[in-house]
Amino acid sequence: MRSGLLAAFVLFSCSPMTMPKPAPTIEPLPAFELTDVNPASSTNGQVVGPLALRGKVTGWYFTHSN
Repeated sequence: MRSGLLAAFVLFSCSPMTMPKPAPTIEPLPAFELTDVNPASSTNGQVVGPLALRGKVTGWYFTHSN
């Protein structure tokens, strides 16, 4: 019994204590607006951006850039 306690003490006293990593900071989305050119979209031809859709779940995917 005594050797088991000694082994546990040695094991835990030798292991390095690691601090948890801080949570990553999430930067706010920059304000931008783009013209919707998707013919199947309900906002086709309109200028849209994150501020116009605030409070809704959105996903932004940029396929082409000039």
